[in-house]
Amino acid sequence: MSFLCFDHKLNEISIDKEFQYQRSFLYGDGHFSTAKVIDGEIQYLTSHIARLQNANDKLKFSQVDWLKLETILKQTVKRLTLGFIKIHFSRGQSLRGYGQCAQIKTTVFVSFGELTSPFVKTLSHPNTIKLTQLTTQLGLQPLLAGLKHCNRLEQVLASVELERTEFPDGLIADIQGNVIETTKANIIWYHQGAWYTPSLINSGVRGVMLEQLLDQKLNIIQADTSMAFVSQQAEAMIVCNCLIGLQAVSSIDDRMLDVELSQKFMKEVSSA
Repeated sequence: MSFLCFDHKLNEISIDKEFQYQRSFLYGDGHFSTAKVIDGEIQYLTSHIARLQNANDKLKFSQVDWLKLETILKQTVKRLTLGFIKIHFSRGQSLRGYGQCAQIKTTVFVSFGELTSPFVKTLSHPNTIKLTQLTTQLGLQPLLAGLKHCNRLEQVLASVELERTEFPDGLIADIQGNVIETTKANIIWYHQGAWYTPSLINSGVRGVMLEQLLDQKLNIIQADTSMAFVSQQAEAMIVCNCLIGLQAVSSIDDRMLDVELSQKFMKEVSSA
């Protein structure tokens, strides 16, 4: 993996330049987006840039030259065959204290590389995935809901819980009991003739791949639904993120789901 660092004017700077003062490191005062690269092309680049712009606006970061950033990102990945690129914004440097943000200038970190062999194998021969229900819950914070900010301790705790199981991923609910996402992906599920996805107005990450599905006008209903209901009543389920794309869920704990129904939906999406 390679790593680059840029100042607020997107001039490349040393990656160890007072790194210990970066607010993303000190307070988690940052946000990021990770994209897949195929044959030197960043997938859904426009959507990733829009996501970064939205987070910048909501978190009140200083702005950057977005066209210049896009050019840098495209040049960076030209030699990647099947890889990734992660764009990470830090509010900038700060000696101490949460405040005094008005004059701070954004720092941009870019990491990239080829995907590892196990991941490439999964993409080449996609299998269904088994999920379990996790007890770790997400807090409610509408100011941050949907953003891929750097305060991801809830997902870390959920992942620690997941590692104590034999499952590759697990469903997470918020503190009100509504299902939100998995530790790695967004979800959609099928029930009585309609596809649903969690409402993400109070917690969770609104992923770029989920955004693509919603933009296709597929009549996916966004709703608050309890973990208990989804785990027992969902007839089919799909997980999605930008690296894995869409993946059918075969079971939730010991309850089997309709994989053929999920695969039919996935085919319709890919042909749209």
